[in-house]
Amino acid sequence: AQGPELQAVLAVIERQGQLDHHVEETKGFLSGNVAIESIFGHLDTNVKGLVTDTDLWQFSQKVGRLPFSSIFALIREIQNGRSHDLNAVRGQLSLREVGALVLRKGTLEHEALDGSTSDHDAKSALYVLRFTEPCPGCGCRIQRDADAAGCPNVTCPKCQRSFQCYMLMGDAGPSGQPHPVTDTAYLFHSPLPNTAQHDLFRVIEAGAGAADEIEGLRKQLMLAYGDGLLTETFNMISGGKHFFTFPDLRRVLFQYKYWVSERELELLWARYARGADKVTLASYAQQLHPAMGRA
Repeated sequence: AQGPELQAVLAVIERQGQLDHHVEETKGFLSGNVAIESIFGHLDTNVKGLVTDTDLWQFSQKVGRLPFSSIFALIREIQNGRSHDLNAVRGQLSLREVGALVLRKGTLEHEALDGSTSDHDAKSALYVLRFTEPCPGCGCRIQRDADAAGCPNVTCPKCQRSFQCYMLMGDAGPSGQPHPVTDTAYLFHSPLPNTAQHDLFRVIEAGAGAADEIEGLRKQLMLAYGDGLLTETFNMISGGKHFFTFPDLRRVLFQYKYWVSERELELLWARYARGADKVTLASYAQQLHPAMGRA
């Protein structure tokens, strides 16, 4: 597997990194002032509590043009990268999966939603990020009671460090009227500006194009070399171990003259390791075997 087989796999891995980087750069066009709940609410027609492939396709037809097959491939690719979420349903996206679609990897919001196991947990995680401040001592998230508006000094209940906290239990909605901080349901009904709709379409278009291309590359690999290719090349990258590490991946890419950028390397590691400190054969195959037709 040191010849054309390994080169073929590394070429696919390199391209995955390039496409992931392009998608992440496109996400940057979405304003940070647009709440993920507002995006979800705009896509979720009929207020079902989920976004279907039809919802995404209909949105894309209003703003631009994308074939339905590309929308389905996009959803499949998002879920392929979130195999830790056992509640995924084919052809539809939860709030946390819409987060994976539009939020840049590495941001606090993305990581909070990615680590949530339900949309209820995801909403709670968003609340914690928005309406608390981290203690500078231990990182514990802190919030002041609204009655204490005149005094910003707080003491962390965990490490007892005193600091100034400016987050209060209250937030103003679109009408300017205060909402209880735990009541963020209004965000799902906040209108999505036209500029944000066009930026959202760009993200969906980039993600769908990347999903189509990556799936095509996976199919080409399997047609050319067969299933045994993955085990052989995994052993080459890992040096015979049952796993490979970030340095292993970097070494083999550079050894075979695939000059990926540091950001592309980070995104590749996020794709293959999915938060772990090493990549197993199963995780490796998950990203290189065609996703279509899997159970």
